[in-house]
Order: sequence, then structure tokens, then C-alpha cells
Amino acid sequence: MVDPEERFENGQDLQQLVDKLLEESKARGCLVEKAYELGPGRTVDVSTEVGSQLASELQRLGMDPFRASRDHQRSCPRRLSEEWGSAFEMFELVLLCADQLHVDFHTRCAPAPGEATWKFDAFSQLQARACAIGREIHDNLDLGYVQVAAARWRTLHELAVEARLLQMNDEAVAERYLSHETIAECKAVKAYEKNCTSLGLKPLPPDVVRKLDAEYKALRERFGKDFTGDYGWAADTVEGRPTFVDLEKAVGLAHLRYWYDFMCKVTHGGARGLSLASLESRARASSAALALVETGLPFVAHGSLVSLFQISTAVASLRPNVLPMSVLVQAMARLLDDAAVAFASINDEWFKEGQTGRNRAEAP
Repeated sequence: MVDPEERFENGQDLQQLVDKLLEESKARGCLVEKAYELGPGRTVDVSTEVGSQLASELQRLGMDPFRASRDHQRSCPRRLSEEWGSAFEMFELVLLCADQLHVDFHTRCAPAPGEATWKFDAFSQLQARACAIGREIHDNLDLGYVQVAAARWRTLHELAVEARLLQMNDEAVAERYLSHETIAECKAVKAYEKNCTSLGLKPLPPDVVRKLDAEYKALRERFGKDFTGDYGWAADTVEGRPTFVDLEKAVGLAHLRYWYDFMCKVTHGGARGLSLASLESRARASSAALALVETGLPFVAHGSLVSLFQISTAVASLRPNVLPMSVLVQAMARLLDDAAVAFASINDEWFKEGQTGRNRAEAP
């Protein structure tokens, strides 16, 4: 057996280990190149044998021997914040204010005894989740994972639309919004019950299913048939059976449809998603951080902050007279402007370097 330190002395990649194990398999009399002539069964036998050996070798060696080559594959040995510190610092400062606003909202805006709590509960959860997603976006952008960040921006944008719609309506809509969790849960349970046996899982206890079904029917009876749709909680705020596009229009964010489509493309399957993934892979393989600009990094960063700000302003609107929260919102607005300038400068630097001939899209 070759000593692992010799085998991986220069940070050899996983393929070299696979090749080595195949050579050793051939030396023992398993002629892998002739395996296909012996039929599918023989191919499976050989790949299973070598696959088991590979798994054992990987467990024995750990990640250390592969890190040099894997770092090269990742092509992001440094954090982008080290190169574009001003822009990423603005991003973090906006996050800092959003986090503090959530703390202030929770401690200063609690409803008085007897006062409705639906909006407070909804806004508190929205702001908490928005802050967490904002941090995920920052960290992924810092490492050059633009598509992952864009997928999380999609969620942030959806939360921004929901927060604005709650802001524009009364406690009754907030109650419907939170109660709609039961509708989603019931649909998930029905899908689980339909497929659990195929998944090798056990069915839920019948009394649990019956209880949830009764809650579902009670909500449908109370709020109407349209309430059971995906956005049924907003049925009274727009005409007909609402879609997310309807919600975007209702809150004045329909102009972000182009970027939402981009977020969906990098989230789902499809040829366009493959093309965007290939673009990012090539950019990450480049030694120049600016290559990532073509993947939309500045726009994803700034757009995410816009969505976070929209959520924060909606949350703060519940108690507009709480001065510390107003100060935080104003600070976020200023920082957001500075962040827009900082990320735009990265885009401008990219164009000056002549990295591509593509036309620049407008920032969110």
C-alpha cells in the first residue's frame, strides 16, 4: 500500500485516489476495462468493491490530504471582504441595525394587556428570520457563493412582500397570515401520508391526522374556500385567488419581478439555471475576484439589503413613536445608500477592467 503522505504529497485530488484504487484492483485480477463486456452485474461488482475501498480510505485519511486541491477547486482561498472591505462592512452594519431593531421591537413594542397580538407576533418572527437570512446572504457572498445568496434573497424578498402587506392591513389579516400555517401543515401531512410507505417511514397516528384535518376544515369554514390556497391568507386584500405576483403588485414591488425571476432560476432546475451555474463556476475558477461580478454579486448584495430594509421599516411602522427604532431605520437608510455606492463601485471597477462586453443591468 502506498503511503498516504507520498500519495497526496502535492495535494492530489480525489480522482487520483480513485485511479490508484482501480489500479490496485486490476493488480488483484479485476480487469476493470473488461468489466463492461461481462455485463451490468460485473460492472456493479467492481464499482462496489472499489467504492467500499474508497470510502474506507477517505475515512482513514480525512480531509487534510485533499484540502490543497479542494481549495483550488473552490477558487476562493480568500474572503471577498478582504478585497472589497468597504462594501461588505456596509452590509454588516445594516445587519447590525436590523438585529438591534428586532431586539428593540421585542422589548419596547409588546402589546398592552387585552390588545391584539397578531401583528406583533407576525412582525417579530418576520424580523428575526430576515436577520438570520441576511447573515446567511452576507456569509455566502463573502465566500463567492452568489447563487446560494440569490436563493436566500428570494426568501427575503418574499418576506418583504408579506411584511408590507401586513403593514398595509389590520390585525385580521395578520391573524389569517399566522393561522395559514395550519393549511400548509395539513397539505404537508397529506403528502407525507401518501408517500411515507415508499419512503420507508411510518404513518402518523390517526388521531394526529384527524385533529389537523378538523382544524383545516374549521379554518376553511371560517375564512372561506379561497383561504386554502397557497396565499389564501391574503384573499381579502386582492381580487380573486391571490398569487405571489398579485401580492407584489398590491404592495408596490412588482418592479422587482426581473430579479425575482433571476432568483428562481438559480434556485430551481432548468437550462437557464445550468447556464448561470456554469458562469459562476468559471468565475470562481478565475484568480480575479472581479470575475464574480458577472454573476450578479453586487446586485444580489444590494438587493438583499433593500429587502431587509423593507421588512425592517414595515416592522417599525407598528410603533412609529418608538424613537430608538426610528433612529435605527434612519441609520439603515443612510447605510443602505452607502452600501449601494460601495457595491456599484465594484461593478464599475469590473467594467473598467474590461472583464466582459455584456451590458450592465440596472441595480435593484
